[in-house]
Amino acid sequence: MAHSFFLKQEVCCSDCRTPKVKNISGRRFGRLTAIKYAGKSKGKQTLWECWCDCGKTVIVHQQNLNNGHTTSCGCYNSEVASEREKEHGQSRTRLYNIWHDMIYRCYNDNRRSYKDYGGKGIIVCKEWKDDFETFRNWAIKNGYKENLSIDRIDSHKNYCPDSKTVKHLLEDLDILGFGKTKFVMDRGFYSEDNINGLYRDHIKFLVGTKLSLKFIRKHLDEVYDDIRMFVNFDEGINTYGYTVSAQWEYTQERPYKGDVIKDKRRMYIHYYYSIENGADDEQAFDKRIASLCKELSEGKYVESHKKAYDQFFEVKTTPKRGRQVYYKEDAIKEARRYFGYFALITNEKMDAFTALHLYRMKDVVEKAFGNLKERLNMRRLLVSSEKGLDGKIFTEFVALILISHLDHKMKKSDLYKNYTLHQLLDELDVIECFEDANHSLRIGELLNKQAKIYEALGVKVPTSSC
Repeated sequence: MAHSFFLKQEVCCSDCRTPKVKNISGRRFGRLTAIKYAGKSKGKQTLWECWCDCGKTVIVHQQNLNNGHTTSCGCYNSEVASEREKEHGQSRTRLYNIWHDMIYRCYNDNRRSYKDYGGKGIIVCKEWKDDFETFRNWAIKNGYKENLSIDRIDSHKNYCPDSKTVKHLLEDLDILGFGKTKFVMDRGFYSEDNINGLYRDHIKFLVGTKLSLKFIRKHLDEVYDDIRMFVNFDEGINTYGYTVSAQWEYTQERPYKGDVIKDKRRMYIHYYYSIENGADDEQAFDKRIASLCKELSEGKYVESHKKAYDQFFEVKTTPKRGRQVYYKEDAIKEARRYFGYFALITNEKMDAFTALHLYRMKDVVEKAFGNLKERLNMRRLLVSSEKGLDGKIFTEFVALILISHLDHKMKKSDLYKNYTLHQLLDELDVIECFEDANHSLRIGELLNKQAKIYEALGVKVPTSSC
């Protein structure tokens, strides 16, 4: 089929008050070729009539052509979906229809709901868009049931796993009465997109980060000489702490408006130096350097160590002296410079050690959860009824609340200098008590150190008369 295209020119609407638009006639966008300007949509977005390779003619938003959201009349997605239906055999299931509709309302201009999704720049993450099985596995893993649907935490966000998981979590916390929520996360969660998302949704966060990040390293170098001063030292945990106020380069893409918001957001970076960790890291590094040097000197090269050889050593061979191995002192000093240091970032103002306590509390609760499974026989949830299961889970929920309170009391009374939380529970766990129908409760032998724990926690020491 032959088609005539126009030279590029400025196209003007019949309404002279409408600004001129750039002519894209003749340009290809995937399977689509722009033919002529088609006016404005109700949302005042520029429309173009396009010819698809399959022979159909469609009206498409120009921004969706430019950003690659629309590359066909819908025939490509139909072909891909048809092939996948043959592979997984799930085409008649409700979950498949949910996935199918999610794809079509984001990429098929002919769908009535497209204007509220693809028309606003909403897309589906590549992992889900390209593979129904990936979406299916995620849905099943996250508790999919026949009476549930899929939604996004923000109507302007895309369909991707993070936003839905966070949405459900926030809804659950809101139902439980936790209006203000703070997210404490490992450094594996860190990404610019995730941090921007937390800022966008006004969520308080505390996140671990790698020291190798440019902005983290930059601020650390600026205050490096100030961190290890006695005024920043906490002898209780043998760690130095220092806080820096910084600016986060916030960005928010708005596909529905075709622009990107760029702004500054206040961020606090907490830097720490652990004496024990620093010593351990330096010792391990020195042993490794010595081992690498020995390999080079004896000619016993290990292919996987080549990068380290090049980074830390220089090898010279002469007829008289043979092979000589020299250390690259500057490279070794640079590598040792950051041993023992780590960092946390937050958008909430607090001192360095409060932040560190909150971050480590996450690990305490996780370990306590495993410990409670043993103490409360929760490893096996074999029960005779659903009520029995609910009772066990509720018991553990209450126990975790008490664990959090105990951690707070231990920190306040400096008990962490002598015990870990696990050690303290073990110390009190061995106290015995006896009770029968004819006698009041009797407490077994109570050691002085156990009595001191009760006193430090502000709890009355138990006696046989209680």
